[in-house]
Amino acid sequence: MSEATVRFSLEYEGSQVRLVAEERLTTVVPPSDEIDDEPHMGFWYELRDAEDQVLYSKMMYNPIALDDEVFDPESGAPSPVPVEEVAGSFWLLAPDDAQARQLVLHSSPIDREARWDPAVELARFDLGGQP
Repeated sequence: MSEATVRFSLEYEGSQVRLVAEERLTTVVPPSDEIDDEPHMGFWYELRDAEDQVLYSKMMYNPIALDDEVFDPESGAPSPVPVEEVAGSFWLLAPDDAQARQLVLHSSPIDREARWDPAVELARFDLGGQP
């Protein structure tokens, strides 16, 4: 079942993330995840309303790559190799909710030594709309 959706396009350099575009489209949005207040590792994003209440949340793989996966030519076994520059882009899908005022990203630290630590708020973007 398709629904009104927003695709957020983001770019990152190190732990600095920028929201570069919002595109409205019609597609299937993954269901919202229940994320409790306990510390979590990993990456997730949220749509929040004017009262800072979560409208939608989604856990996912961390799109900010610290390593590339390289395959051994003889065995075919993968192994991580640190990227030279932590920079790139990614996009996120969320319902096109008229109440949404902020997009909030949470991530374990963007640091090789601390990447398994609990997630913290990485970035918060104002989506505008009516107050």
